[in-house]
Amino acid sequence: MSLEFFTTAVPIARKEYICDLCGGKIKVGEKYERFTGKNDNEMFDIKHHLLCSEIIRQYCDYIGEQEYDVDSCNEWVQEIVCADCEHYDDERDDYTPCTCLIAQCPKVSRALKIGLSIIIQLHTSPGNGIAFGVDAV
Repeated sequence: MSLEFFTTAVPIARKEYICDLCGGKIKVGEKYERFTGKNDNEMFDIKHHLLCSEIIRQYCDYIGEQEYDVDSCNEWVQEIVCADCEHYDDERDDYTPCTCLIAQCPKVSRALKIGLSIIIQLHTSPGNGIAFGVDAV
C-alpha cells in the first residue's frame, strides 16, 4: 500500500452523509471528521461521526496499528462495552444488533469518556477484585 497524500478536516455538514464506521446518518449542521486522500492510485473520501473517529483512534491504539477494519472495530466495541447489554447474548454465534448505532449509544459514549483501553484493562486483569460496569460511570 502506498499512501500518496492525506488530509483531515472537521467540517460542519451542509448536507446529510453516512458514517463509514457505524452506517448512521451524519446530520446537517453536525460536526464530523473527514479524511480524503489517495492510496495506491485510488482516491478516498471517508466521513465519520466525531464519536466514531474517537472509537477508531482508541481501537488503533489498542491493536498497535494505524489501519483498521470496520467490522473488527465494531466487534471490538461490542465485546468491550456491550457485553452486559440486554441485546448481547454470548450463547449465540453472532451479535444480536442493538437498536442504537455505536455513535448514538449512551453506553459507548460513557465508555469513551473513561477510555476504552482502561475498560479493557479492568475486564482482562485477573483477580483485580473490581466490579466495574460502564453503566456505573
